[in-house]
Amino acid sequence: PGCIYLFWKVRKEPDPLNIKVEVGYILLAAAPVGTVWAVTYFVDPGHIELDGSFTWHYFLILALFVYWSATIPATIVYSQIYNYREKRIGRDSEKFDNLLSSEIGINLFAAHLASEHCVETLVFWRYANAWKSAFDKSSDQNRYDNLKNIYEQFIKEWAPLQVNLSNDVRSDLDSIFDSNKRELSKDSVDDAIQEVYILMFTHSYVRFLQSEFHDKYQNATFGKAI
Repeated sequence: PGCIYLFWKVRKEPDPLNIKVEVGYILLAAAPVGTVWAVTYFVDPGHIELDGSFTWHYFLILALFVYWSATIPATIVYSQIYNYREKRIGRDSEKFDNLLSSEIGINLFAAHLASEHCVETLVFWRYANAWKSAFDKSSDQNRYDNLKNIYEQFIKEWAPLQVNLSNDVRSDLDSIFDSNKRELSKDSVDDAIQEVYILMFTHSYVRFLQSEFHDKYQNATFGKAI
């Protein structure tokens, strides 16, 4: 129990050597053996050691052993699949960021989005990030006016280039202009930017990888590398 408690306390701490994974496997492997050993030698409900009695309690022990034996490989397989997916998403996200930071890449991605009639997501993402970048250099009035322009073009209900946002995020931005609040923070559009980024990454970018625009992007970047 002490080892399990310590493992639980440090589960979110940095683990550069991946030791927590190994400890987790050891604890999982020890669970079925420990269960049978503890129940048999400490509880021994049927007194099998004393008089050889075999009761239904031992079927419970056997069931626990089978349960743990099935849980261990399932947990290991799931954790490996999860880790693989996390690493793959991280690599793909890095490639997507490289695409968006490349002039050739972002133009081809915009062309792909235009072919799917959803280029407004990228336009909003760029405008919102530009608003954040200029936040510290702008006056309060300019911040408000520029964000209101973005809001009226992309965010409010029935906006001409309305982007797909959750009700909570849209309502938060609605409240800024419904109340005519002038005090804005730099992170006012962070949630909207994040949602649109995820939307582009999980949907549009996947289809972009299978499009002719991705082939052009590869050819262009390969040619520059040479």
